[in-house]
Amino acid sequence: MKIMLGEPETGQLFAGEDEDTFLEGLKLLLDGLAWAGGDSTDLVATPEARHAVLTAVRKLVPPRDGPVEALVFEGRAVGYERRLSLAKSARNRLDDELRRLSTAKEYTEVKGRVREIDLDENKFILRERPKGEADLACEYDERDESEIKVCLDQKVIVSGVLITSNKTKKQTMEVETIETLSIDEATGDPPA
Repeated sequence: MKIMLGEPETGQLFAGEDEDTFLEGLKLLLDGLAWAGGDSTDLVATPEARHAVLTAVRKLVPPRDGPVEALVFEGRAVGYERRLSLAKSARNRLDDELRRLSTAKEYTEVKGRVREIDLDENKFILRERPKGEADLACEYDERDESEIKVCLDQKVIVSGVLITSNKTKKQTMEVETIETLSIDEATGDPPA
């Protein structure tokens, strides 16, 4: 699948300083795409900014069991001589780096079924987890609310930061990405 990226003509979409912010954000996203695709080793210096950029890029990775193998970004905003490709396989590189950036916390993936979405608190409960693991409360960013709603009552794989309370030893997860699972992935059964 190809995605053409272009910049709006000056003054058409944003006012002056907003246009600069847009272009700066687009450059960060393109740098993150280039890094994830293995086309670059350069990325923003601060761990917080790097984490934010890679989290945004991770959300663009094609789904595990979908028909799309890679997204190709090209166009004026990318540069006419440049093509950035984001394949399914980029998920591993991105997850490894996000895990490294989250050393104080545990970055991981968990499976289960989304239940009990609390729209006021931006939380949901992950149930029916493998090997009888306990239900897991998951907190998400309200910008991801529509994506979470689609996953209600679905088997999913959730990536994010797993936090264990020192006092209660109860775990919660800060959700970074969520994907629905095919039946085979959800059950662990081999494809028919």
